[in-house]
Amino acid sequence: MLNEQLFKAEEKILDLKFEKETFDLQFARLQKRNTDLEQYKLASAKYSSVLKNQESAQREALAGTAGVTAATLLGIGAEQKKEDRDTVKLKSKSTKSVAELEQLVESLKRVIEKQKTEADALKRAVEVQEQRGEKLKSEKQLRQRIESLEQELHAYEMKDVNLDEKDRTLKRLI
Repeated sequence: MLNEQLFKAEEKILDLKFEKETFDLQFARLQKRNTDLEQYKLASAKYSSVLKNQESAQREALAGTAGVTAATLLGIGAEQKKEDRDTVKLKSKSTKSVAELEQLVESLKRVIEKQKTEADALKRAVEVQEQRGEKLKSEKQLRQRIESLEQELHAYEMKDVNLDEKDRTLKRLI
């Protein structure tokens, strides 16, 4: 029963270690992702302002050369929605998910390596326990053998004492 509780506790510890490792890796991955997104946000904001400036310059040039009617026909006039002008297309998510998957694979490789080393350590511990159990079993058998030999020796000593008694008795009688 105690061994079963110990086994369950060790299993729980192993599960918690794996969970901690997974959370640590996930935390590191999320921190890197957050940094990447912040850098991307800054870069896209700069790019957006450059595009807005270029668009404004093009509008002014177009309005100056072709007049307001040409600008209106091309959809650059006041009726164009501000949200249409401010949108910038983001990179496709598939390229980032490949990088994330590669990170996941690397982190899983590290977890597997840790698990292998822990499994090897546990195997060695089991072997040591088995050897200890075999030694205890052997020791018990040897103690029983010693006890039986001591009993046999005692029996022979008693026979020897009895023979000596008989010899003395016979010598007295003769």
